[in-house]
Amino acid sequence: MRLTRTASLRDQVSMAVLDLLRSGELAQGARVTEEALAERFEVSRTPIREALARLAQQGILEKRKQGGYCVPSLSAEEISDIVAVRMLLEPPAIRDITKILSDRDLRELELSIAGQIEAAAKQNAKKFDLQNDRFRKVIFGSVPNKVLRMQIAQFDAHIHFMRAIAQVDTPSYAPMMGRQKALLEALKKRDPEEAEQRWKEYLHHTREWLFAAVGGATAKLARKTSQAAVS
Repeated sequence: MRLTRTASLRDQVSMAVLDLLRSGELAQGARVTEEALAERFEVSRTPIREALARLAQQGILEKRKQGGYCVPSLSAEEISDIVAVRMLLEPPAIRDITKILSDRDLRELELSIAGQIEAAAKQNAKKFDLQNDRFRKVIFGSVPNKVLRMQIAQFDAHIHFMRAIAQVDTPSYAPMMGRQKALLEALKKRDPEEAEQRWKEYLHHTREWLFAAVGGATAKLARKTSQAAVS
């Protein structure tokens, strides 16, 4: 895979690593090295080093004492902490944008929800991510408070990472899509209280869904480690 040079190579490497996480090619516990990525992406080690350091700073990767990085095993406690902070930031932001979204914005939200449903039905993780990003961009890109908007954006990488550990399929995503639709209806009614409540419900469900996903991923990693030890 060759990266283009139209954008920052560091940013391209960061996104490429996130793609590997989304696809499951980099699972929890997997080792990530500068050498391997430099060879894979056909770039020098400098942008690789910068990208990995930034991803580690964001909590997406973990620095190993022996050198290099690995994909951390996300615990239920860490998920709870992340969602708790999102709960402080995002519902008030939803309230703020309820009466300023345009009809075009609302139509864009409808299309992004439809896109997520289609991607989940096809178990297409990358397309689901793109459509979910589209949804979040309309919602939180419209927040008038610049500081709040920037604080929320800091969680984008964590959201990508948490999606990467969860299976993309219709049964697991259907309740989340239902809550997005409920939010959309509240936004159409221009009801800030209801919209805020619907997003709180969405975050509560996200937390429980991720708890279940992490449990499955942790069990899978334990089996893999056990098999490696036996062999």
